[in-house]
Amino acid sequence: MLLSLSALSARSQQTTVYTEATLAYKRGVEFFNQHLYAMAQQEFHNATEYVRPVNEPDWKTLKTESELYYAKCAVRLGQPEAEKLALDFLRENSPSPIASQAALEIGNYYFDRKEYEEALKYFDLATSASGQILDEITFKKGYSHFVTKAFSEAKKNFSLLRENTEGTWYHPANYYYGCCVFFEAKYAEAVKAFKICEKSEQYKSAVPYYLLQIYAAQKDYDKVIDYGKSKASDSSLRNRAEINQLVGQAYYEQDKFEAAQPFLEFASKNGLQLRSADFYQLGFTQYMNGDYQDAADNFTKVTEDSLQIQNSQYHLGDCYLHVKKKTSARVAFGKAARMNADKEVKEDALINYAKLSHELNDDKEAIRALQRIDAGSNRYEDAQELMGTVLLSTRDYEQAIEILENIKKRTPKLNETYQKVTYLRGLQLCQDNQNAKARRYFEKSLDFPLDKKTTALCNFWMGSILNENKAYEESKTFISKFLGSAKSFSAELPEESSVGTGNYVQGYNNLLTKNYDKAADNFSEAVSALKKYKNLSDQL
Repeated sequence: MLLSLSALSARSQQTTVYTEATLAYKRGVEFFNQHLYAMAQQEFHNATEYVRPVNEPDWKTLKTESELYYAKCAVRLGQPEAEKLALDFLRENSPSPIASQAALEIGNYYFDRKEYEEALKYFDLATSASGQILDEITFKKGYSHFVTKAFSEAKKNFSLLRENTEGTWYHPANYYYGCCVFFEAKYAEAVKAFKICEKSEQYKSAVPYYLLQIYAAQKDYDKVIDYGKSKASDSSLRNRAEINQLVGQAYYEQDKFEAAQPFLEFASKNGLQLRSADFYQLGFTQYMNGDYQDAADNFTKVTEDSLQIQNSQYHLGDCYLHVKKKTSARVAFGKAARMNADKEVKEDALINYAKLSHELNDDKEAIRALQRIDAGSNRYEDAQELMGTVLLSTRDYEQAIEILENIKKRTPKLNETYQKVTYLRGLQLCQDNQNAKARRYFEKSLDFPLDKKTTALCNFWMGSILNENKAYEESKTFISKFLGSAKSFSAELPEESSVGTGNYVQGYNNLLTKNYDKAADNFSEAVSALKKYKNLSDQL
């Protein structure tokens, strides 16, 4: 009887211990689910302490699960011994399913915290996992490798799940496999994977952007446009601004600037962070469509790539011309002209800079700019023609002559300018009664008889100077040349060097060399011609 009571007492004691352990375990689970990990950990500790004296197999499960939760609490609390507790539990219980469950649980904790290297360490310990747990671990291992850019390892994991069309991870595995091969530039594989995901509610909003990037990388701009136009207006898609930009860029590459502009502008106005090259592309599109003010605003934001910067400044200058901002245009052309990325752009900019300098009354700067274009340039003749215009517009003919005489290879147009400025300098000296010096310039002018009117006027003044110097026979030669050519443009001649004045001088030449009949004819023609010039006719 005593033995029976003793056994009953022991049995009763064990039942009480088991009950306490079970209650502690249940309280621990409740605290754990409420994220009260410190309180939960204490209850799981209590549960393991209660069941320690008990050796029955039924209680082993309670002890094991309490130890698992205790380790999980340690992990969530960041306790120093957490990793050791987890690893000890896995070693003691592997290769049982609960060990794989533990590996998944702790791996998930690090996975959710984006600590992928730690997550992989635990996922690799789930050696006995199967079914859905194995699939979940396989995917998360692949994703962890993907995030850490170990694409080769990631693809191995995703490939294990890609063919199971009924599996939970079928679409996620195909999506991230597609991302892996996309980053490896294996576009055909990527398209195949992404096309599968277009049917997934989870990924269909993200797929179009990747597909469009692939078509753009392949320079298949028609496909970008055909596939992307409808996607660009779909507000349910991710990366909508980027999608619009890709469609706009496809039109841009085909020189369809009018079609490109609304897509590129949508992208810029809807959150896309534009790079320097994007500002250039948008600005050039607006420029080609005549939207000069907006184009100018975007060209000023181009700060990378010397060729694009130079082109931006050149087009910026033209934009400012269209909106009547000559000073700003000159500054922009000047910047483009100082850059060497593209020689043709540089020289075009120099010519535009010189034109604007001339128009803004800075002829010295205009001449300096034009002198930078060398004789081997395709724009050399244009530059010399403009220089001729600039030099003729200035009253500093002496400097103009010096500049022209220092040019080793003058074009015919610039020789004509030289003819005119030497004539004009001679005329200035005549007006200052410096006839001897004037004559030297007229002689220089006559060395380049390109413009008939200028040649005629030089002959007149040479004849006039010789007449005053009483060299009547020489004077007659020059005046005769003048009268022989001047009649065709007599209406354009100034009063002091008109056909009538020429006949008047020639009349004196003939009179003083005793050619009286010719003198009479000259004076008669002079009177007729000079009647319209009141000042001169009064002197006759």
